Amino acid sequence: MKKYLLTTLCILFITNIVTAQTKQEKKYKVRATEIQQEIWNNADKAFDVTTVPDKYKGEGAVIIAKSVFVNPVDNVLTRSISRERVLIMDKAALEEYSTMSYTKIIDKSVRYNFYQKTDNYAKSYIGIKICKKDGKVIVINTTDEEILTENRDKEKAGKIAIPDLQLGDIVDYYYCVERVNENVWKYSNTDKYYLGDNHPILYYSVKYQLNNTCTASILSANGAKPITEILDENGNITLQFTERDISRFDNNAMWTSVARNIPYYIISYLEQSARKSAEMEDKISHGPFATSKRPSPYEYTSLSMYTAYPDIIKYYGGRGEVKRQPTDSLITYFYNYYRWKKYGTFTNMRVTRNRNYEDGDDVNYAREFVLMLKIYGIPCDVITACDRFSVKMDNIFTSNDLHSFIRVNFNGKPTFICFNDCFQDIGGLNVDYQGEKAFVMTREKREKFEQLDSLIKLPVAKSSDNVSTEKIKVSFYKENLLTTFERTCTETGYMKNGDQKNLLLPEDIEAKLSEIILPVINDIELLNIKMPRNTFQNQCLNNVYDDGCKLNKTDFLVNASVESGSSKTIISTNASQTSGWFDGGQVIFITGEN
Repeated sequence: MKKYLLTTLCILFITNIVTAQTKQEKKYKVRATEIQQEIWNNADKAFDVTTVPDKYKGEGAVIIAKSVFVNPVDNVLTRSISRERVLIMDKAALEEYSTMSYTKIIDKSVRYNFYQKTDNYAKSYIGIKICKKDGKVIVINTTDEEILTENRDKEKAGKIAIPDLQLGDIVDYYYCVERVNENVWKYSNTDKYYLGDNHPILYYSVKYQLNNTCTASILSANGAKPITEILDENGNITLQFTERDISRFDNNAMWTSVARNIPYYIISYLEQSARKSAEMEDKISHGPFATSKRPSPYEYTSLSMYTAYPDIIKYYGGRGEVKRQPTDSLITYFYNYYRWKKYGTFTNMRVTRNRNYEDGDDVNYAREFVLMLKIYGIPCDVITACDRFSVKMDNIFTSNDLHSFIRVNFNGKPTFICFNDCFQDIGGLNVDYQGEKAFVMTREKREKFEQLDSLIKLPVAKSSDNVSTEKIKVSFYKENLLTTFERTCTETGYMKNGDQKNLLLPEDIEAKLSEIILPVINDIELLNIKMPRNTFQNQCLNNVYDDGCKLNKTDFLVNASVESGSSKTIISTNASQTSGWFDGGQVIFITGEN
């Protein structure tokens, strides 16, 4: 009887799941049909054009029309539609547009119990039609042509191969996303639109229709025209720009970045509560925001002592010895310590040379380093600049566009301390910042920082500072007809740093940095800083060090063993720790401490 009841319940449960999935699929198809009719019946005449100017006859493809429409319907539903109409003119473009991949469904909804659920999902709808040379229009049945490349309950992705696409055809397609988010926290949506593409664009239109609970920030950069703004009596916002006849740009010819070479727009909006939005005087803010996004002196004086500072007194053999050390000796040790920390932890996912190119959290490292210098009364400057491979100082939009590093002046010579690259030697200014405009905050010994109003221009290294020379010795042994090649390179500056990234193995870099640091690092500090972190533990946000995840050794050694020796201590861990803050693995302390 019990077995029969259990079987019946299982059948009912599976049936309910299948029925629910079938209902969702039908609902999706109905909505897809509604959206298709709405978009194909759009009255925008730019999407009826079938010819291009003669000056573009040699192009591989021409984007006849391109449009984006974004509409936060209310505090829950946001809708965006991207549409493009492209004339295919060569085989490369034919291959480029013959298939389309997209994310169909992402569901991050959370169910708390049988009655309570917070919806957070996005559904995407795609439509395609082909205009043949003879004027015939073929609407692709995307349901029949779709192949699901991902088909999980919470995530689905599709791919469509466009049948019988030929040179001279026009592909007209759209991608519509409807996002439902019932979370209390609303995040800013920021979009960047470059006035250029791999193909010429005849018509480009972007429109944001924001309801009265939204505020917006906008920027027209590198000579782009002002964005059209309309704020009606109810507080609804319309933001729009239209451009025509945009030439193709060659991304391979860029000296630094796209953001420094062609015009672009940024539109950002934030959904507020209706009351808060109504109380704001300026519902539309205009960039750039360089002055407001730069660090303030308060940010560099309000932090408490960082608990992972190295024991500098132990390293130099006493407090008196520390005071007798020259400034450059102290700074060099501090910098090596932070390079060791920044290089992070080893996990089974991060052991390739790719980690040699990863950037660090330069802003937080600069703050910590400043506190270290304050303890020992070393005056310094905080320099804030843009990476020359990103935006210009004149086009700052968010604080993420800015990088911070330190300048220490002693013996009449500026010494730069940058944290974005483990291979940057102390004293030299990283190549990413050379020649850039920069903000400066200065401090004398233990005083507060003073913010200087004027911008400075950072120095540029001489060509003689970035040199690569090599000698090749070729030896031929006639006895066994063998030839040997011996290549010796001597490099300086950026040339050296670049080859170090390409050639050095992560474990060798870690070993060299540890050789400098470990004499003053005890086991538990090393455990907290360098042990591989469990990336699924939300409390551990920083893969270098996180005080919220700091553990005592006795707390950590759950079902683990410790082997002590004269030269090293090995702590072996497993994945069954009750706290779950660290991955299973092994950490070796070469100091021999427990």
